[in-house]
Amino acid sequence: MSLKKLPKTLTKEEALKLLSQPNKNTYKGLRDRCIMRLMYRARLRESEVTNLDPSAIEWKEGILRVWKKKGEKDRKLYLHVYDSALANKMRLRKPIDI
Repeated sequence: MSLKKLPKTLTKEEALKLLSQPNKNTYKGLRDRCIMRLMYRARLRESEVTNLDPSAIEWKEGILRVWKKKGEKDRKLYLHVYDSALANKMRLRKPIDI
């Protein structure tokens, strides 16, 4: 039996540099920033992010539901206040003043 190697993780500095790349003054940049923050903070996998639907977010409560395949347990994640506000601005396509 061979042991799998753990994936390489980013340092805090590398993560911050990566998160600062999207232009938060454009819709696409804001969208990319939201996706990257969700992946980083909530430890979401690529497949979980690509399968997300706007209905998965309970905006008032700041909760994100990640639905799994049949037979697997769903996850309920509480969004950081900043992430929730950022995602809500993206959803409403409001001007960015962050």
